[in-house]
Amino acid sequence: MVRISIDSGKSCTKVSYSFEGEERTFKMLSNVSHTSKDIPTTDEAVAILMNDESGSNRRYLVGEYGQNDYVEYRTQLSKLNEAHKILVIAAIVKVLDKCGRHDSSRIESVEIAVNTPVDLFKTDGFQSDIKSFYKSNGNPYEVEFKNKTYRFEIKRVVPMFEGLGAVLLNRSKYAGEGSEVISLDFGSLNTCFATFVNCKPVGQLSSNLSGSMEKLISSVEKVLIRADVANLTETNIQDIIKGSYPYHLDLEVQEEVDRVCEKFVKETKHKLVSSGVNINRPVVGSGGGAILLDRFVKKAFPMYEKCTDPLYANARAGLKLLN
Repeated sequence: MVRISIDSGKSCTKVSYSFEGEERTFKMLSNVSHTSKDIPTTDEAVAILMNDESGSNRRYLVGEYGQNDYVEYRTQLSKLNEAHKILVIAAIVKVLDKCGRHDSSRIESVEIAVNTPVDLFKTDGFQSDIKSFYKSNGNPYEVEFKNKTYRFEIKRVVPMFEGLGAVLLNRSKYAGEGSEVISLDFGSLNTCFATFVNCKPVGQLSSNLSGSMEKLISSVEKVLIRADVANLTETNIQDIIKGSYPYHLDLEVQEEVDRVCEKFVKETKHKLVSSGVNINRPVVGSGGGAILLDRFVKKAFPMYEKCTDPLYANARAGLKLLN
């Protein structure tokens, strides 16, 4: 049995799995495109050949920079779409390859944990829907990767909500009768928050917020363009948000960027208070945005700290749920 946890975000897909008694992680861009031929890939990108819903073989390029045929997916919170399934399948095949689990004469058994926004997780019937979506009526998947054929069946699907990892990875710290902690997961498409009492989530005090890192990065980019700071990659912009851009940037430009980030965090704080959340509690942050916004969130929340391994927190938590 191979157990894999997959956190498929809008920008990046994070994966956690166990091999030879050791937890391992990797990430790839959440880009999916169709391609008629197998082409060289870069970094963690992969090319796979698999059957689509009509039963026809179709080649996909997954995780390649600038290659994405699912523009509509980039604005949807739904996890029940083809792009997410392809990301999950590609992650599974990569893990099987990394673990040397290749034997085309047998069907590998796989268990997966998959992430969902809090609001979807709480929706009636959603957890059953997502389990059925990936189990595919018990039909085995057959995928060609690196000129090898991988056959596997997804035996078990465990849904998890975003922000769970922030608390679960530090369970001993936040456990205890009456102990309360708020997790904030800063994602590309939305910000999730969840309130935990004795490490158990409180549903009515857990939800999604409209603010997203994608919108923030876009706002910062507009500031830089107005200041004639051009030709920056998204990584450059993220460094500027963190305050760690390695090249010269005029002080007044950095200060304006900081004001934009401070406004974003203050709006997040206001939305939490409006949702009935008592922010005078320990607050722990996860997601890539927690890394970028660390210095701003610390100012806004008196009892804030970044969680252990914020980028991979949710993926690693899912692996714990599977074991």
